[in-house]
Amino acid sequence: MNNATLQEYKEHPYTVEVEKREGSYYLLISELNLVAVSDDVAAGFAELERNKEKLFEDLHAIDRLARIFHEGR
Repeated sequence: MNNATLQEYKEHPYTVEVEKREGSYYLLISELNLVAVSDDVAAGFAELERNKEKLFEDLHAIDRLARIFHEGR
């Protein structure tokens, strides 16, 4: 995804892993090192999406968005 636009990063189909432990849902996007924890799986997905958007916006602001993925991926 080198030279991808901000929108392309946002729309990329990232894999979300979901685990339930002791009544909480843990949602993880390993590619981005993002995690959300919630008692409700839908709320967890919403939180994960907000975290992803913030990550992309912050990295875009400092011109480091392309560094999300290592070379050779």
